[in-house]
Amino acid sequence: MGTQRLKGQEVTVIIVTGGVVENEINEIQSMDFEFEQEQLQQGYLGQFSDQFDYVFKGVKGSLDLHIHTGAWFDFLKKITDKAKRITPDTVFNITAVANFANEGAKTILFPDVSFGGIGHTIGGRTEYVKIKLPFGTSDAQVSG
Repeated sequence: MGTQRLKGQEVTVIIVTGGVVENEINEIQSMDFEFEQEQLQQGYLGQFSDQFDYVFKGVKGSLDLHIHTGAWFDFLKKITDKAKRITPDTVFNITAVANFANEGAKTILFPDVSFGGIGHTIGGRTEYVKIKLPFGTSDAQVSG
């Protein structure tokens, strides 16, 4: 029996601002994220090799997306307003839901994300406008 590997078509990415789903931001081309950990290495007297440990440093990632409505600019304003401390209590969450054929859904929640520099590329007359949305958070919750 063949193995059904997870494909992008089985992963849904949801962006939530202040408890409200950003329904119009749904043309996400790709997502990447990394659980950042720092490896610690220390040598001690009387030992023949170093000891190793590691610490969790949070999660960083990014979304590449296209836009089809002005809702993107409303979302961009929400991000900027939080960064300027106009609306400091705004909370942005990103959720990725992976639907496995034989196991059901697994979910990763990236709570209270912060955003880095947001790139906009307008490549040419026949190209879609591309957005690069980098994010980071101090934790992620895996469930399912």
